[in-house]
Amino acid sequence: MKYILGLLTLISLLVVESFAKDTTETKIKAEVVVESTKLNEQLRSFSFSSTIINNNQIQNFGFSKVNEALSYLPGVYIKDYGGVGGIKTISLRGFSGVDAGILIDGIKINNQQNGLLDLTLIPLDFFDLIEVYRGGYSFFSGNNSASGVVNFSSKKIASKTFEVKFALGSFSDLITTIQLPIFDSRKSSSSISFNYFGSDGKYPIKINEFGVEKIYERQNSSIQQFSLFLNNILRLSFLETNLKILLTIANRGVPGAVLQNAVENKDAKMKDKFILLNYTLKPIFNLDSNLNLILNFIHSQNFFYDPNGIGFLLKKKEVEYLNNDFTFKSTYERNLKFIDLSAFVEYSVATLEGDMLDVSVNNYVRRSNFASGMKFTKFFILPNYSITFENAYRLDATQNLGNNFGYMFGFLFTPKNKLFCFKANASTNYRLPSFNEMYYLNYGNINLKPEKTISFNSEVSIKTLAIIEPKISFFLNSTKNKIVSVPKSPIQWTAMNIAKTFSRGFEFSLSGKLPQTNLMINYSYILATDETEDSPTQNKDIIYTPRHTANFLINFSLPFSSFITFRGIYIGKRYSLPDNSIPSIMKEYTIFDIIFSKELEVKKSQMKISLHILNLFDVQYEIILNYPMPRRQVLFQAQAKF
Repeated sequence: MKYILGLLTLISLLVVESFAKDTTETKIKAEVVVESTKLNEQLRSFSFSSTIINNNQIQNFGFSKVNEALSYLPGVYIKDYGGVGGIKTISLRGFSGVDAGILIDGIKINNQQNGLLDLTLIPLDFFDLIEVYRGGYSFFSGNNSASGVVNFSSKKIASKTFEVKFALGSFSDLITTIQLPIFDSRKSSSSISFNYFGSDGKYPIKINEFGVEKIYERQNSSIQQFSLFLNNILRLSFLETNLKILLTIANRGVPGAVLQNAVENKDAKMKDKFILLNYTLKPIFNLDSNLNLILNFIHSQNFFYDPNGIGFLLKKKEVEYLNNDFTFKSTYERNLKFIDLSAFVEYSVATLEGDMLDVSVNNYVRRSNFASGMKFTKFFILPNYSITFENAYRLDATQNLGNNFGYMFGFLFTPKNKLFCFKANASTNYRLPSFNEMYYLNYGNINLKPEKTISFNSEVSIKTLAIIEPKISFFLNSTKNKIVSVPKSPIQWTAMNIAKTFSRGFEFSLSGKLPQTNLMINYSYILATDETEDSPTQNKDIIYTPRHTANFLINFSLPFSSFITFRGIYIGKRYSLPDNSIPSIMKEYTIFDIIFSKELEVKKSQMKISLHILNLFDVQYEIILNYPMPRRQVLFQAQAKF
């Protein structure tokens, strides 16, 4: 199949080339690049469904946390384990969090211990653009990208601009951010940002105690988190370098499940330390080529303490894990006469040291991966329409897990009148088993194989209206060798490659800017099912995957530089158990927020104050079973630029 697809692609390019009357592609390239996003050039694709939230929208719609902003995008569902400081992961199109790549300026930061990244650890204030590419993105960012990627573009602080933000809210929530330039000149610039987030997490919850409904305070849900981000750029006549350092340290409680007739008030604590060091070197040769040398280091440290004991077979009170990832990557891009070429080579090493790894590995594991790939992009301008073709191939060789060959084929079609835009792609994708799945004590399986996913995606955007743009996307994803937990004994489970899943559906979005009004409306239908042959859960929905989700954002400009924003999210029913039994149905819920804000100018300083009322109607709901979310919250926020 992969060789046939490559041959068809080559034939298509030759046929269209023979009819093309204009080989000067400057205009169409410029148009397509503008319509695409600011994602790193090597990671950019023109044929995937994508959504962008820029800094103006972040401000207008009143987002203060990463999980809030992502919740209002099509195909996205945030899994939240208990609100405030609870762990938050992303699900794209019915996939789990391990299948979504999380990037900062094109740098993937997923934890190789479990394949996830807790979104709580990323301060939204450090970034001015969020891009979500939905669909199999493994060619561009490798492992953990079968459902797509989320890229955060770091904020560029203007010269001589000092930014400060202060927010105080319910449950003793406190958010403070300071961003300032260190120096800025024609040849170099440097900026640093600080963020603090703290909360006691004691929000009210309802519990049915022997038939009597009572109100309790959520226990052990506090968080204290400090983050720092340094961005330094050096520009010479023949060279440009960029150094980024991100540090996050968090101390938080681990709230237990809230069960009927009881509140599980555990004393468990967790400490996280996350460090990202990225150095990019870009020699400047000529305008037709681009070379990047990238060094990337990620250190993730997790310490977990529970005085009541950890694990059933091993009664430890504390465990600690150190996960290090080092990557060297070289990318090269060149505009050839008939086609644009981009290529890369990458070598990475990941290690994990921990207390509860299998005894056979002596609490230390290591994995290396070599990858290389090429992407061909061709722009055509014909009399009545323009076409962009993409064709990409990637080869990975992973220690102890063998080789993986993947490909991607996509195209973008736009008529001359630009009334609409149609894009589509097909790709093969993979996910490596995480260290936990292979080596965790009494659970890991060293014989696991990578998961394989085939993805199809298409999108149509209508451009008949100058101020409103509707989009609709359709997708199919089929995964085999899916890793699932199966019972090994009455008291022990193990990971195995025995499952097959199928995800399909569509997404509709409407965005635009009317007079004095900004709006976004999204609806997603996702049917993700277990298709494992002879499985008792065959054709059943994947747990915690709602079929129907919808949301809206409307921001109105009022007199005297004031604004009002309405936000709403609807999540349909989903199941907490694989058998989809009636007792496992989690009821649907709808949440509304309202935000009042006003802009001020004091002595040439720009200021903005806002009042956020979240969960306006005080709805009690759960995203994960027995982990109730916060009810009504009030947040006062003030920010200024000097």
